[in-house]
Amino acid sequence: MPGVYRAERHAVLGGRAGLALPFTPTQGPIVFSRDHTGYLDSPMLMPGGVPWVGQASTLPGGIKSSGVDDCAIVCVAELAGTIGAGSSWGRVFFAHLAGGGWIFGDPERYFASFTSRVDRTRCYSLVYANRESSARESVQKLLGDGFPANKLSIYISNAHTTHFAMEFQVMGEFGETFSDEPGSVIAGPPYGPVTTDISRWLSQDV
Repeated sequence: MPGVYRAERHAVLGGRAGLALPFTPTQGPIVFSRDHTGYLDSPMLMPGGVPWVGQASTLPGGIKSSGVDDCAIVCVAELAGTIGAGSSWGRVFFAHLAGGGWIFGDPERYFASFTSRVDRTRCYSLVYANRESSARESVQKLLGDGFPANKLSIYISNAHTTHFAMEFQVMGEFGETFSDEPGSVIAGPPYGPVTTDISRWLSQDV
């Protein structure tokens, strides 16, 4: 919130982030610090699968997904109250997109329904991916559909495979819960919070 964070896998100091939290001025991976046991498991979308759409209050604390490789995770949540207050998050859209594309599980239809039910100006968004190329389509879609760039977080792990979790009890904190060795092609530098100018990142200027 907002901007782009590119992790340096070998950095000692990791970071912290959330839908309603700025990226910390660090360079290392953002590791989820909370106990995510019991969180709703939302798997990668395959034919016949569906994204998770519903009220944050119905989640068992948060949501998680495993086996993120060349995929992208997209989460959009409407702020229904004051940041930091209990039960402040309202309607949520969450999808683990295979290959970073909006193909399997008909996510376009579910996202259109979600969009019609929320105030986009009150929505915070996240695109989480291991590779920058996997994130770009979703970032362009969110901006094209009118979700504010100043409430969009983009996290690039620079790992080959990661697991992910986020909570909806306070600030929408998110991060990795597992990662393997870095991929063969590591993006950057720069690392850490590289820019808050999303259009500049889309133009591959950073």
